[in-house]
Amino acid sequence: MYKFICNLKKFFQTYFFIIIAVIIACVLLCTFGVYVFKNQMSNSNSISVVKSELNNIASKEYTLNFEIISIEIDPNESERIINTYKESELAKERRWSNELLDDLIAIKTIYYIEYDHSKTFIDDGYTEQYFYLIKDNSSETWEIIDISSPYISNTPK
Repeated sequence: MYKFICNLKKFFQTYFFIIIAVIIACVLLCTFGVYVFKNQMSNSNSISVVKSELNNIASKEYTLNFEIISIEIDPNESERIINTYKESELAKERRWSNELLDDLIAIKTIYYIEYDHSKTFIDDGYTEQYFYLIKDNSSETWEIIDISSPYISNTPK
């Protein structure tokens, strides 16, 4: 038994720093993995919010046919809108701080829609539309704060 304890002590003295480095690496990787997973969940939640809004459009009594073609976060449009709104009169009027705008994302949607023209005047077709969302950090929920005017065409993009 004494020999076993001496060998164990010698082992730990030899490999102490390697063991500590492995433990630190594991903790860092786990922390990074949780952060990445949380960020992915957060982005998927924002897309779920937009899908829910699109489902509301699809469920209108004057909608005959509705199909989502694509839905994705558009980083270029997000950056453009953030730069447009920062320090603007509109942002001040709506009480959007720069910190709030830093978390804004733009989600580009493309969908096909047909309407019952006896109930609405809206054109049918392939529609491209942006939804602008901000995240409430206290509740971790996304909120649509603005929607672009739809661009409608007869051919898919």
